[in-house]
Amino acid sequence: MTEVGTILLGLSAQIEESAAAGGGLAVVDLVRGAGPVVKLVLLVLLLFSLFSWAIMVYKLISLNRARRAIFEFSRRFWSVSDGQELKLLLRSDANPASRIVVAALRALDRSGGNPQTAAVERATRQAVSEEIALMERFVPFLATVGNISPFVGLFGTVWGIMRSFHEIGKVGSASLAVVAPGISEALIATALGLFAAIPAVMGYNYFTNKIRLIGTELDGFNADLINAISSGEFPPR
Repeated sequence: MTEVGTILLGLSAQIEESAAAGGGLAVVDLVRGAGPVVKLVLLVLLLFSLFSWAIMVYKLISLNRARRAIFEFSRRFWSVSDGQELKLLLRSDANPASRIVVAALRALDRSGGNPQTAAVERATRQAVSEEIALMERFVPFLATVGNISPFVGLFGTVWGIMRSFHEIGKVGSASLAVVAPGISEALIATALGLFAAIPAVMGYNYFTNKIRLIGTELDGFNADLINAISSGEFPPR
């Protein structure tokens, strides 16, 4: 058996003895006893996690609200009977679908009211793209956190293990008192890296799918709007 294997086995036995005796360390104590480099790593990971959760809560509220608003606006929009009612609806209900209608009306005004012009369709498609881009705001940050957090945690892990072996070299002993600070740093950095990454990846996948679904609904609404314009049913007089 190699010398490293002997050290690790001895460390494992001492940790088990300490745990059996009820001498475990609190997480706060482990963080407090970490070195400056690992503390910096933990701070970065904590900020990543806080920003990720803030984005996920914000997106959950805003996307649910947007989808409900699109559904309600679409229901009311297709029952509009005259231009005055349409104006009141557009003034009272600002949402992605209503902004697409506004883009269509502006394009119609610029084209002299010609329903056959391709400029109207280009304008509404541009409006759809802008709405989707607005909904995607901050979501890529979740993917970034999910990708790099494990590696940031791994850096803290490696640093903690290096500190343990450095202390073993200085003291010449693999006792728990010597290696525990470095090993605790390594474990905390690994755990916090996963704690930041896993929710961020799950949130990114969830919100990407939700935005894709809303985008499909906007595309359908836009297609119906273009058909109504082409057939002369919109705008109402």
